[in-house]
Amino acid sequence: MTGTKKTVGIFSRDNEVSYRWLVSQLRSSFFHNVVKEVRAVTITNNQSKFLSELSGCTFAILYHTQHRGRLNVANVADALYDDELDKMCRLLGRENVIVLLDDLEDSSQAKRMDILNTQYDILTKACELFLISTLEKKSCNLYGSDPRWSKRPTSPQLQGEYLSIRSKRKQIRDIISPDQKGDFSDDDSQITTSTFNSHGRRVSERSFSDNCPQTDTLSSGSWAQGQGTVDQPLLINTSPGLHPIDDSEALRERQVIPIDSKGPAAPKRRKILNLSNKAVFLIIGVIGGILLIAFIVIVATL
Repeated sequence: MTGTKKTVGIFSRDNEVSYRWLVSQLRSSFFHNVVKEVRAVTITNNQSKFLSELSGCTFAILYHTQHRGRLNVANVADALYDDELDKMCRLLGRENVIVLLDDLEDSSQAKRMDILNTQYDILTKACELFLISTLEKKSCNLYGSDPRWSKRPTSPQLQGEYLSIRSKRKQIRDIISPDQKGDFSDDDSQITTSTFNSHGRRVSERSFSDNCPQTDTLSSGSWAQGQGTVDQPLLINTSPGLHPIDDSEALRERQVIPIDSKGPAAPKRRKILNLSNKAVFLIIGVIGGILLIAFIVIVATL
């Protein structure tokens, strides 16, 4: 399905250099089918200019970096974007506004919830809040003066961060144009991830296509970087700080479910087992009663 491309404005009080990586991504082939134009807008005290720039956009990203020292977007003392966030919501609609906080040390879900608990207008006037950490950007080569998306994590130690930012990248694309879900403008249908041994060397690769794991292929040699655009969610742990595992550990984690534990006959087997236990207790009780009666008779005859 082909939808209308959006004119995306990135609005911030920071210089465009801070979010060069974001501009680069939105102009890449990964967003080609959903983004028509990208505009970088520096917010000043000139509200008429702000409204003029905003009216020329159909989607807005409110950007703020931790390098400013505080994450004071809205609802807190010295909030930087209370009015701007309100105007974005009123003019474009909540569904066409997201907030992106950059350069964090902690981009976890717990950190996200902490922010939303005090800065509640973020999700009442924008449809989503994204936290991006420095390590996440380093994991995919978006950190620095020449940001270019890497097809693989830039380091075996950053696989978790890579999977995290790749997922957020896809979420942003889906939010910009929901009717484009499933349509890929580049080779996103397959992504290769690597498994590393305890020495940090790649020992195998796993390819995933359409979310389905395929056969492992052995690979030798040291870590190699690649360029490209990829974004299919994998059926593996995506939490930050994910460490490489040996193949032996992965095999140990595979569990075989006994056939007897499931199936239509399982309840009958459990019922028979319960009846057998009751019968044993009944027999023991009867024998005990007989022995007690015999004992009483013997004592009475003495």
